[in-house]
Amino acid sequence: MEIVELPVGRIVPSPHQPRGEADGGIVEGIAQSLDYVGILQPISVVPKGDRYQIVAGEQRWRAAVKRGLKTIPAIVREADDKDRFLESVIENEVRGELTAEEKGRAFRKVRELYGFSQEQLGRILGKSRHYVGMHELIASRLDASALALLEAEGRADYTIAAEIAGIEEAELQRRVAKRIVDDRLPRREALQVVQVVKKSAGPLREAVLEGRIGPEDVPRVVRHKDEAAQKAVIEEIEEMRREAEEAIEESTKVVPEEPTRVAVKDDVQAAVDACRSLYYAATNIAAETLRVLPAPSKKVCRRFLEDAHDHIESLIREVSR
Repeated sequence: MEIVELPVGRIVPSPHQPRGEADGGIVEGIAQSLDYVGILQPISVVPKGDRYQIVAGEQRWRAAVKRGLKTIPAIVREADDKDRFLESVIENEVRGELTAEEKGRAFRKVRELYGFSQEQLGRILGKSRHYVGMHELIASRLDASALALLEAEGRADYTIAAEIAGIEEAELQRRVAKRIVDDRLPRREALQVVQVVKKSAGPLREAVLEGRIGPEDVPRVVRHKDEAAQKAVIEEIEEMRREAEEAIEESTKVVPEEPTRVAVKDDVQAAVDACRSLYYAATNIAAETLRVLPAPSKKVCRRFLEDAHDHIESLIREVSR
């Protein structure tokens, strides 16, 4: 296939581009690299009157325009609108340049244009039927604010996003996304929270959404059918957590600060012993926390371990003087 140099001014973006808008950050990054490496891969275009319409490579073209290049390497193809769109979707999927929402909209449009099933499109893309369906569900059902929250915090596990999209109410979708992001829930626990929200209501759902109990506590609560009994169990779990947190706070006081500082200054060996003792204390208390709590408080564990880490760092700095 012949590569030609085309004037950038005669090239126009495609209205069928699956990406909503060009990513300014990516365009800027490409533009800065042009001074060093130039255009490494030609764009793909088709004739459109006296101009050429982009099939693939819009961000490279925008970067060339931004950098003031006069021409850009391109491959001129012959294709109808339908084929251009499919080619663009495939290239963007391979390059990983679409968001989950953009993928979902693009997949749906391709299937409408060609009459593909999700399974057929999946085979073309080298993906599963579930992958195609999951992204279509995100695009059509997931609240935009919930998806933006997940993506902004780097929590956009699209299996989780698709599960959240299965929740009917947009407000609940946003609250679930916030719970996952705020508490930095691991994937398994995040999916459990989504399932609880889907299947429960009343005080149980609220307690899980607010982080007052975890998914592992749900079996204890659902044994009781009426809301009053569920509230009582939830309060009991919360009280046990508070007691455990108080025990942890008390445990942290076993490391004497002033004597330790004196020992550090006067005796290097004593400082080493203090560091070792602090390490074992931190490990034992963290293990005890996990053992005592029926639903371990991740925030409490993290806070304590961060404090212990700070103590150890302080001792190390003293020893190094």
